[in-house]
Amino acid sequence: MIRQHLSVKEITILVGACQVGKTTLLKSIKQQLDNQRERTIFFNLDIQSDQVYFQSQTAFLQKLAL
Repeated sequence: MIRQHLSVKEITILVGACQVGKTTLLKSIKQQLDNQRERTIFFNLDIQSDQVYFQSQTAFLQKLAL
């Protein structure tokens, strides 16, 4: 279902309990897309350096524009 949603011009956010495979799933999808030379960006909100991009809409959009 996530792969089908990728063609939609919206942001997809995956949430769920700890240790259920969210990061593993998204890294797998990201690798597939990278292999197809699609543009991807991966945030992990467990990592403090990624959290800064979600403190304001401006910070997030600036990161996406890179």
